[in-house]
Amino acid sequence: MTDNERDDPRSAAEGTSSDLTAEELADYQLGGETGGEIGTESDTGRDPFFVSRKSAAVFKHSLLKSYFPKFAGKAGSTEADKRLVYIDTHAGPGEYEDGTPGSPLLIAKNVTGMLGASGAAHRDIACMFVEARRSHHEHLQTVLKQHMPAESHWRARRGKASDHLDEALTFAGNAPLFMFIDPYGLGPTFDEVVRVLKRPRVGRGSKTEILLNFISMAFSRAGGFLNSDAPTSQQTTTLDRLDLVLGGAWWRDVYLGAPTGGQAVSKLVREYARRICRAVGQRAQVGVPQRCEATLIPVWNTLEQDVPVYWLVHFTFHPHGKWCIAEAAAKANTTWRQTNHQLTLTKRLAREADTGQEDLFAGALVPQITEEEHARAEEDLQKRWIGTISENIKGLVGTRPRLDVCRDMDAIFGATLGLADGKHVRKAWDLLAQQGLVDRRETGKPIEKQSIRRV
Repeated sequence: MTDNERDDPRSAAEGTSSDLTAEELADYQLGGETGGEIGTESDTGRDPFFVSRKSAAVFKHSLLKSYFPKFAGKAGSTEADKRLVYIDTHAGPGEYEDGTPGSPLLIAKNVTGMLGASGAAHRDIACMFVEARRSHHEHLQTVLKQHMPAESHWRARRGKASDHLDEALTFAGNAPLFMFIDPYGLGPTFDEVVRVLKRPRVGRGSKTEILLNFISMAFSRAGGFLNSDAPTSQQTTTLDRLDLVLGGAWWRDVYLGAPTGGQAVSKLVREYARRICRAVGQRAQVGVPQRCEATLIPVWNTLEQDVPVYWLVHFTFHPHGKWCIAEAAAKANTTWRQTNHQLTLTKRLAREADTGQEDLFAGALVPQITEEEHARAEEDLQKRWIGTISENIKGLVGTRPRLDVCRDMDAIFGATLGLADGKHVRKAWDLLAQQGLVDRRETGKPIEKQSIRRV
């Protein structure tokens, strides 16, 4: 069942030659290719964001594919009607030109599976998708009609996400809410993000989460306008908008004080997340205060990049939400490294074919060698992560007698957060237990529900 017959009446009047308003087009151009997708610049009739996926988009979608079912499973388990809501504020056309699913079709698969499940696994996931571009919105509706179950409840709106925020929150009602904000440029205002996280809800727990894409190039380019001696009116407008997005002008001194735009963005995203959580504060749910917490996950396009192409910022009120997003990020990172490995191999074989240097085994030897190299590199990474986590735990138990694995996960993982997962914590814990530094863990009990105690 869809609600699309009641579409946004303003959409026809807002179109430009690129079917975006001037403000939307400026925001769109800030992001460049860094939303994770790439196209052919010379092909002006096509949208470069959705021709084919870069590996950064592989990470983003892999994380969403892994995490959202966990959110739905946990958040919906105590709801009488098993209903929860997914909102995608910048949905795009739903799929890439090569047919690869975008975020809407990944969610459609979850809706199909959970709606058709019986017993405790059943979930009724209502979805709302918002897309600004007319061409994208039209294609989005087409693919959703093809892939969404007939009995599912969904709607696709055209226009700015902010124009549909009231409708989105009304649509969610008291149901658990997961909002995916994947903008082309700067994204929503600070107040809009806080409003979603502080939405009133009757029931057990806040059950409100946001996964926000903080695009590095968009913020770096926009912040760079501060260095202009005579900024244009559009640049001034963009700087004023950045004040609204980041919750004030505090970011200007941070940006100007950083050596590079990339380093500035890394500082901005951390302070932004801290300020959002502080503005939201605690929420008392069934007598138990819940505090908004953020997890920051850097994402690169290639292994050679020094600066993340974007940051995924996850806001949740439940400590297990932080644990699950970190686990999903680790899984997505594995997929991302494999994708980069395959891209590197493809480029290497193409380069050798162009120079007439194909190997003597019809291309079989190079893949075999590179697979072995990749396996050795992966094994080395695992060992280094376990060593890092071991040192982190050793340092922590030196200052306090007990660590809650879930609540203290940021300090336990340290630099490996989003790379390592629970199995690496288990191995590090076991090593320290063998050395007599900490008590042994309980076998058969999820590690995130345990505490590490100093001997």
